[in-house]
Amino acid sequence: TAIGNLPGVELNAWIFNALRHDRLIQTGSSSLIGLATALTVLMLLPVLGMLSPRLYLLSTVGMLVGILALSWMLLLSMHYWFPPSGVLLALVAFFPLWSWLRAEQALRFLQREIQLLNARQTTAEKPPDPEAARRYLQRLGLLTSDGRQQSEKGSRAAKSISVRPLDAADTENFWPSILRRQGHETTVLGVLGAEPIVRTIKQLEAIQKRDSEARRLIESSLSQLPDAVAIADLFGQIIFSNRVFKEWLEADSNNSADLLKTLAGVSLKSNLTWTYALSELFQKGEAVFGEGRIAGANIEVYCQGGLVSVNHQYRDTLVLTFTDVSLLKAAENARSEALSFLSHDLRSPMVAVLAILDKCRETGENLTSDSLRAIEALVCKNLDYAESFLQLSKADALTDSSLVPCDMHSILDEAQVHALALASSKGIDVKVQRLDEEAWVLADAGLLERAVNNLVSNAVKYSPPSSILKIELSQTAGLLVLEVADQGPGIAEADQKRLFERFTRFHDKEISGIGLGLAFAATVARKHHGQVSVKSEPGTGSTFSLRLPAYEEGEVL
Repeated sequence: TAIGNLPGVELNAWIFNALRHDRLIQTGSSSLIGLATALTVLMLLPVLGMLSPRLYLLSTVGMLVGILALSWMLLLSMHYWFPPSGVLLALVAFFPLWSWLRAEQALRFLQREIQLLNARQTTAEKPPDPEAARRYLQRLGLLTSDGRQQSEKGSRAAKSISVRPLDAADTENFWPSILRRQGHETTVLGVLGAEPIVRTIKQLEAIQKRDSEARRLIESSLSQLPDAVAIADLFGQIIFSNRVFKEWLEADSNNSADLLKTLAGVSLKSNLTWTYALSELFQKGEAVFGEGRIAGANIEVYCQGGLVSVNHQYRDTLVLTFTDVSLLKAAENARSEALSFLSHDLRSPMVAVLAILDKCRETGENLTSDSLRAIEALVCKNLDYAESFLQLSKADALTDSSLVPCDMHSILDEAQVHALALASSKGIDVKVQRLDEEAWVLADAGLLERAVNNLVSNAVKYSPPSSILKIELSQTAGLLVLEVADQGPGIAEADQKRLFERFTRFHDKEISGIGLGLAFAATVARKHHGQVSVKSEPGTGSTFSLRLPAYEEGEVL
């Protein structure tokens, strides 16, 4: 019977030929095909389930093509027909089911994380109500009364708090734009109508953004602390260190430095090693290591440490703090010097007065004029010492709020009068050079006059008779400079480094003084945001310069 255009005899010939050469297509039993299909699916699906979504999709398509190709190759090469439909249907059906399961697990995880993050966040970390924020900015005057536009105060505040230069448009819309962004973030948390996964991801992104900002706030706050802070794990790896710690100890910027290696730069005054100190800390949970010294930075520090818990199971984090006590140590040394002075220099004149009085009492004689002059000189010396201490303490306590506009010409006039009174007995010629324009500074006039007079007094003391003393007032680069130049013995460069320290004296010890005059002048200059310097060489005299910031004439008016 013919089929289409193929004659029946030709069809029979093909069938006979296939039978003769054993080329008929073979089909396995249903149980064998089912077992092979099941084994193939069980081998392929676990492998696909471990892949990422992108590789999963590509691998699924590749396996579909591969199964079809394998079935075709078995048919052509081995004349065995393996029906691929079962494997293909299993792979095709598994893809959406597995994707749904993954999406469901991811959604549950995200929702659980959102609940945990919301539970951890404090009220201050949650985004404020935009309307409440608007009212707050209105009360500060940064927005206009209607709350819609930015005020002039708001523009100035925008320039002040911005970390990058703003153009005019950004400056004028700074606060309104922040309010709009704040309102958008608040809306994202309560967005409705979006697909559940998208909505959940947006909520998580908003919460994580706030959490990241809170972390940056903590890190920035720690970085700005004046103390050096280091946080390490239990195994000696530094997790975080602030800017001061890195500067003092030159710690690695990647925060992975070995703790003991880094702490080798701090020597404890108790002569304990950091190995022993940290071992004690782990045993006690908290420790004060006492005073130490950072050799590289030449800083005296007070060292403390403690263990805190982050995982709420055990104390797993080590926190170390190093407080700069250099100023406290300097103040302590100054107090010791003051006590030493009080116990010697102030007592000596009084002991001399008592000796004179005892001698008169023993001889029964009245006080002579020479004895009275000696007692007067000793008492005046003590009063001068006491007055120097009092004025130095007053200078140490000076604040910017006490400074008022002061005319430097009047200070120069007072210095000239003081110099002439002292120089007349030694025949010293006083020359004064003034400024042609007005010269104003913000100052405490009394303290500034005394500081300049101290410079003049020192110059007269150490100037030889019939020499020249110059006092000059000039202005340069926004600074008013008052110079006092003498023709005295000069000061060696090595001695100039200690010249402005308390109780420092050089040269002739017969010249009266306790070494507080230049220290007082340096303190007054520092409190007025200026400085005192000296230029001198042995045998050429000395020039002391007092530099103070000039106060503009327009501001005075």
